[in-house]
This record gives sequence, structure tokens and C-alpha cells, in this order.
Amino acid sequence: MRDSDRESLRRILLDRRDATSHEMLNIVSENIRDRLRNSSIFDDINSVGIYSAIGSEITTGGIIQGLLDSGRSVYLPAVRDSLILFKNVQDTQDLIPGMFGIMEPRETCAIGYPDILVVPAVGATLSGIRLGYGSGYYDRYVKKNMPATVCIIMDKQIVKKIPSNPTDALMDWIVTESRLHRV
Repeated sequence: MRDSDRESLRRILLDRRDATSHEMLNIVSENIRDRLRNSSIFDDINSVGIYSAIGSEITTGGIIQGLLDSGRSVYLPAVRDSLILFKNVQDTQDLIPGMFGIMEPRETCAIGYPDILVVPAVGATLSGIRLGYGSGYYDRYVKKNMPATVCIIMDKQIVKKIPSNPTDALMDWIVTESRLHRV
């Protein structure tokens, strides 16, 4: 597998995702939020790690608020050097702009280890291979800490094949606007 193959696929999938209108992204994000809420994925889970969306990523504000309202512990990522840490947030007031302009927890928020992690992606296969942005933050974290994983993406980001690396962490669930797929 060549890195250039992954990078070419990443560019194609990002272009495809970025072509989504703001209105359609909101509809898709609401459908995914509802699909998650009506599923059993979080039933026996006390703590959830989730990202703060940027650009054309599936929006996560409604999911985060729903998790907070349900009484679960919610953790958001903070990037430190080549590592990603997850810090507990009590509400959205705990978030400030961080690396890459992404909202992340304040320094005073406690580090924790969520039971399940909702992961952003550029693309994924139904066999659980995820294509991220290329920095490997989530792959390293998942391989080291072993939380269950949920990849939330649009249907148009599902592909048949992604060239994989041994460093890739497989996803346990793939959730789109039209499906909830257990890998």
C-alpha cells in the first residue's frame, strides 16, 4: 500500500464531503444523531468521547448535548504534541479554541478514558477500516486505550476499499444517515 493511494482517496472523499450543502449537512447530522439516540450503542456506556466538528464534518453539538443531558460523562479531545487526550466537559462552556481552531476542553478539565469513542473520518469501509486526516491521533489513542469505536459519516463517504496500514485502528460501528452497521 502506498501513502499516495491513501492521500488520493482522502482528497476525493474530502471533495465529496465538502460539496455537501450546509442544509444537507444539518439534515444528515440530525439523522445520525437520531439514529444514535434510538440505538442501543450507548445503553450500557457511562462515558463517551466525542469530537467537536469543524468544516463539513458531521455536526456533533446535538449529540454532545444529548449525552450531557443523559447524565453520561462526556470527553472531548485536546491535542498535545503528537498525542490526543480526552478531557471531561460538564457543558459547552468548558470548550475553548485549540489546535487547528477546533474547540477543545480547557486546561482545567480532567483527563479521562471514555468507554466508547465517536470518531471523525474522511471515509470508511463497512469492514471497519477508517480513513482519517492522516495524522494518526485517533489510531494511536484507540490502539493504546482500546475503547469501543463509532465512526459517524455520510453514506457518500462509505467506500468498498481503503488501503490500510498496520497502524490503523478498526471501527466497531459505522453510523450514517441511513444505516447503523455493527462491524
